[in-house]
Amino acid sequence: MIGTLAIVGAGATGVGAFMAAVQQRIAERIYIIDPQSVGGTVFRTTDDEIICNTAVDVTSIDPENEYDFLDYLRCTGHAASESAYMPRRVFGDYVKSRYYSAVEKAKQAGIDVKYINGKCEKIEFISKRNYNLILSDWSERQELRVTDVLLCTGHGPSKIPRIFEPHSRHPTFFRSPYPETEMLAKMPTASDVLIVGSKLTAVDAALLLCREGHRVTMMSPSGELPSVRSGVPSGSKFPLSESTLKELMSLWNEEDKLLNYETIKFRYLLYISRILKTIDKTPLRKQISFKNEISEKLKEEIIIAENGSSIWQNFLFSFLNAANSIRMNSQDFKIDIEPNTNHELARYITSTVLPNAKKIFGFIEKKTLSVEKGHVSDVRLSHKRDKAWNVIWEGGEGRFDAVVCASGFHNHRYYFDDTGALVLTGECPSSQASTVDIASDLSIRHPKTKEEENIWITGSATNGRVYVSGAVALAIPQVCMAVNALSNRLNLRDLEICI
Repeated sequence: MIGTLAIVGAGATGVGAFMAAVQQRIAERIYIIDPQSVGGTVFRTTDDEIICNTAVDVTSIDPENEYDFLDYLRCTGHAASESAYMPRRVFGDYVKSRYYSAVEKAKQAGIDVKYINGKCEKIEFISKRNYNLILSDWSERQELRVTDVLLCTGHGPSKIPRIFEPHSRHPTFFRSPYPETEMLAKMPTASDVLIVGSKLTAVDAALLLCREGHRVTMMSPSGELPSVRSGVPSGSKFPLSESTLKELMSLWNEEDKLLNYETIKFRYLLYISRILKTIDKTPLRKQISFKNEISEKLKEEIIIAENGSSIWQNFLFSFLNAANSIRMNSQDFKIDIEPNTNHELARYITSTVLPNAKKIFGFIEKKTLSVEKGHVSDVRLSHKRDKAWNVIWEGGEGRFDAVVCASGFHNHRYYFDDTGALVLTGECPSSQASTVDIASDLSIRHPKTKEEENIWITGSATNGRVYVSGAVALAIPQVCMAVNALSNRLNLRDLEICI
């Protein structure tokens, strides 16, 4: 056990990385660096209306125990089954609990642990396994010398459509629904609210605002809500061969389009249909809705999920794990899912859970929630107290008291600056490479030497190297891969020293 490890980020993925590092005893000193407290932004909610989008049995952060979250719930008096969807507040408490347990285990193992409440701005390369982290907190700038780094920084800031940016400081413009207590406290009573977006973050915002008596319009370019599922078994329960999927992903790349979109889409549907038939004989056409009207489609998808006919959900994590593995083990970024096919799969990959879908449908039926399709073409903001926002989109126009941005989050785009330092904050200049070169074990390659450094990237910041990375159940295997790679390198180094 040698070296000093820095874990940048103290959300669910960062704490999972910390637990794995302590379990494998890969450092004698561990720093956890985050400008906020343990838990991460999304899991720092306090309103129990906001629930996890994955069930208990696939939401563990303990690399050694896939049912650790269930164990925690039972030990803390929560009546929960493997298939339950718990409030994110509870999951946040679980993450904090496991962090403090890991701190105690580290002390018992003689590992020194320090939590630094600050932001890591960049990493300077002194030599191999010799890095200088440039930190900033609220009062001063400092440096930290370490031998190994795990980057677990989660999602970046909220995406703000350009047309709203000039008005983003207005008191009735909310850059994100989180923290939800702030949004609800500042929202004028009985407001007409525009939510920009119609995916999972927008669903959270709509549920809270409609519950509080506001009238809500969700708007997005697709005008679609996520599909509906009753659960998602872990990928280990439905293992998937990667060979056929790799062949499909190899049919398309930006430089050499071998087949057209319709042909590729048909092959994916055939592939998915054949796999689902091995799980259940229900035809794929019976598992999805072909309705066009938003409320009719949502109603039918709820019925399908309630009847246990959404068999595609059993295949979801297996598919994502296989696609991630293929991307991580490829030597370049040419293997990918054709963009139009990927767009159609996205409704199911980012599907919402049945309890939330039923609430959303109830609000649509009560006429307190509507969903519009369109690109906002103009925003006019008056000084009136009521209905200050006049928003125009193709085919429609509306006046609103407030606007909530729920169009997702940016992925972090790290880059190397002119000095050769790895920059973790701010926007990547157009003159720099758009992505850091990430090896198959998620370590980064130095831009000059092309050697793999002892710096690993996990979670949503791995965009480009993996297919989908945001969910905890997908990020924790990446943590295991990174920690195992670090352990293997240390063991190899020890062997070389002995020889």
